[in-house]
Amino acid sequence: MTPMRINTPSRTAIEASHVEDVLALSLELERARSRLASALQQLSDAASRGNDLQARNDHLQRELTALTSRFEAETERSAEQLVTLRRQLQSEMVKSKAAEEDATLALELAKESQSNKEECEMWLTRSLEEIDLWKGRYMELKEERRRGDGDGWEFDEPKKSVRFKVENATEEDDYEEEGCPPSPIGAERGRRWLLFWTR
Repeated sequence: MTPMRINTPSRTAIEASHVEDVLALSLELERARSRLASALQQLSDAASRGNDLQARNDHLQRELTALTSRFEAETERSAEQLVTLRRQLQSEMVKSKAAEEDATLALELAKESQSNKEECEMWLTRSLEEIDLWKGRYMELKEERRRGDGDGWEFDEPKKSVRFKVENATEEDDYEEEGCPPSPIGAERGRRWLLFWTR
């Protein structure tokens, strides 16, 4: 019986197998290093972007704080202006009401002044009529004296009826009196006319 022969790998085959294993491990290690370098680069980029984002966030936070302070200041200023405008409006309303009252009073005074003017014109017309009456009486007296002898001559002067016409009045407002006394103004003017013509 022939003994079985066991084929054992030769030393060269073992060495070749080890070389292949080393090469495979080296290649795998190189790939791992590459992946690690890429991951480290990505981590560095992410950290850089994180820093940029943090800086931008800080900047935006400062702007937000400034805008908030500005908004609060503008709100307070607007509230103060609103109070001032309300006070001015109230003051203008008071002035407007006072001006309206003054205008109403001025209108009433103007109406009263117009009424007084018309009354003065009426009395002036009456006074002029009385002056004409006094002149007429004086001229009649002078003419009658001229016709008489002038010494101890007496005469009875007939009383004349004087009728005054009131402007814009009815018949009941007119009055006629027998020898009615003139107004103080008319009497004074008549006296002056008599003194003037008897000089």
